[in-house]
Amino acid sequence: MISLKKTIALSFCLVNIANAFSYKVSGSMAEFSKVGFNNRPINTALGYYPTETFVGVTGFLNIKADLLPKNVYNHSFTAKLGVMGGGLAYDGTKTLIDQATGKPFGSMMWMYYGAWHGYYGAGGWGTNAANGINNAGVGGYQGNQWMSQHTHNILLNEAYIEYGYKKIFRFKAGRYAGNAYFMDGYTEGFEATLNLKNFTFWWFSSFGMSWTYDEWIYDYFAPIVTTNKKGKPVNLGIHSGSVTWHKKGLSINPFFYFSPNTYIAPGIQVTYVHNIPLSHRRHLSIYTTAMGFFPYYNPKDAHNIFYSSYAGTSAQMFLFKQKFTINGKYFGYGIYKTWGNANAYTPYTDPELIGFNFWTNTVYDWLSAANMNANAFTFHAKVGGHIRKLSWEILGRVTTSPRANEGAVNLDLAYNFSRFVTASLTLEWYRAWLHHGYQVGQSFSSVYNPAFKATSQDRSFLMTNLHFKF
Repeated sequence: MISLKKTIALSFCLVNIANAFSYKVSGSMAEFSKVGFNNRPINTALGYYPTETFVGVTGFLNIKADLLPKNVYNHSFTAKLGVMGGGLAYDGTKTLIDQATGKPFGSMMWMYYGAWHGYYGAGGWGTNAANGINNAGVGGYQGNQWMSQHTHNILLNEAYIEYGYKKIFRFKAGRYAGNAYFMDGYTEGFEATLNLKNFTFWWFSSFGMSWTYDEWIYDYFAPIVTTNKKGKPVNLGIHSGSVTWHKKGLSINPFFYFSPNTYIAPGIQVTYVHNIPLSHRRHLSIYTTAMGFFPYYNPKDAHNIFYSSYAGTSAQMFLFKQKFTINGKYFGYGIYKTWGNANAYTPYTDPELIGFNFWTNTVYDWLSAANMNANAFTFHAKVGGHIRKLSWEILGRVTTSPRANEGAVNLDLAYNFSRFVTASLTLEWYRAWLHHGYQVGQSFSSVYNPAFKATSQDRSFLMTNLHFKF
């Protein structure tokens, strides 16, 4: 139920939009499908799982308004409301049988479309006992049936106001698409940016996050949950601040993230853009990025489990990547290395930061690739370009970690039929080698277990996306 305060705030936004000096209505509809090439039967005893096949449909409707008269200069004040919804047209996981029990395993599509563990539920991942009904390898049919019956398939994904003064100051609050390094998706909170000469100051606070895209419907939830003095769950948010110095293509950005009672994580990113003039009015651009990230965790949470490893009390991450572009074509490569469980409390890293989409694993293993594991090393390389309305990319990666090794090669194609219709396709060969002591589906409920045998599993797939907008 929406509270009185939220109702008044929402009504205020609607009244202002209705009386705005200008507004725009937009929307989109999309089809997203994934065809997994591994149809091996589920066997929870042996740790074998297929790669999912499904078709989903989503729709978005937005209204954005300028709330200042057109004769007001240097200032901007906008508001936006957006709703979205969708569901499954085909679910290939719904009727699969667990060979170990002879019983249905239950649909896993709630993880793509409609997942809702309760507002504090998803924040309980990694707290061992909280994973009983949510973990694919533990909860089984009962947990999956419960999740499928409690999905949220329609939601208010955007509701925000934004104020700006020239290119100097910007403030944004509400529900909106975030842009934080380690908070990919939509956020519920606020942020502020101040530009002064060669410096940019930025603050970000989030008290909820969501994924609402063609591939995902995931309602807002508390990303980090802790307890108060009475032992009740509370959401103290995730916060970040940074200062960026930039001049002549060089950018130095020290930053920090923290969530009270849970972690604090300083870091630094350095980027450099170098342009080299060539003949025939062409130029070579070289983009270089290096980042270090150093989270420290509350010792009381050291035994919480993430990616089949204890959180511990500290960890480190290092990222380095380069991209070379010339005449509409590019080549790039990168490394991503973790020492300890660096992604324990920041599992929502922006794939663009790392350099590739790592949410392509099987739904039975929580979708994330092995690069997110503790003590993992990943190298990737890619080449791509544009040919008129066609964009293409070929990317390969290898990952090693104590839990699993992985190798993948994918082809991405995207075509713009018009400014209203686009289509994309991803064909990926993907192999996962889980080491002795680890098993699919146990990422958030079990560390090394000598009873689990090593397995090799195919995760190859075909993805398609057809997107219409107006």
